[in-house]
Amino acid sequence: MPSTRRTFVAGVAVSLALPVLGRVAAAADGDGWVATLAPADLADGGFSAKYTDQHFILARVGAKISALDTKCTHQGCAIKVRGTQIVCPCHGGRYDGQGRVLKGPPKRSLARHPLRLNAQGVIEVDAAHTVGEDDPKAVLEIAPPATGPASQPG
Repeated sequence: MPSTRRTFVAGVAVSLALPVLGRVAAAADGDGWVATLAPADLADGGFSAKYTDQHFILARVGAKISALDTKCTHQGCAIKVRGTQIVCPCHGGRYDGQGRVLKGPPKRSLARHPLRLNAQGVIEVDAAHTVGEDDPKAVLEIAPPATGPASQPG
């Protein structure tokens, strides 16, 4: 049977779709978790933008760590970290370290990715899913460093 343009295009489409479908299936099976860094490696008030290819950034405010989605809630542009704020370069929207809107046009906070601490003490982020900021899985609360007489040299 001779190859037609339609057969060729269909074959190319299937070839391109298989890797994407494989990632979607893996994420659905719970394989969407990405190991990142230890909580101590993320300074208070700091960000880690190493994971933008996974569509999240890590942010720490006090003892709370969040994995914020990299998509602006205004029109979906990719956000950037600028100092202590998160900025949307498309229309000038600004977010704080917890993903809350500081300056419009965005009206909603950034989406968050679920996160957890694994057995090795490394933060893992579910890059395949997002949750609201009120979801308990949206924030990882870490214990502050020990202070007091027991932790001071004697």
